[in-house]
Amino acid sequence: DVYAFIYELQESMEASEMLFLDNASIHKTKSILTLLNSLEIPHLFNVQYHPQWNGIELVFSYFKNTAMKRFAITTVIHFAVAEITPE
Repeated sequence: DVYAFIYELQESMEASEMLFLDNASIHKTKSILTLLNSLEIPHLFNVQYHPQWNGIELVFSYFKNTAMKRFAITTVIHFAVAEITPE
């Protein structure tokens, strides 16, 4: 339950801490924002998701491209070898 979590969070937060939220729709509902404000929990939303701003997306892209190139080369070699006949 997100509401119970917020209450528990409020009890353990230090005055200098801030709640950092992603842009999930549940985090931006009027009831959640009202609760955060009524409990005086400082909060900040992350920037809107974009692959260019997410470092792990660059890593995934690198591995995906590398894997696809290797797969393509392996596939070509496989078909080429299959065409070799004893003749």
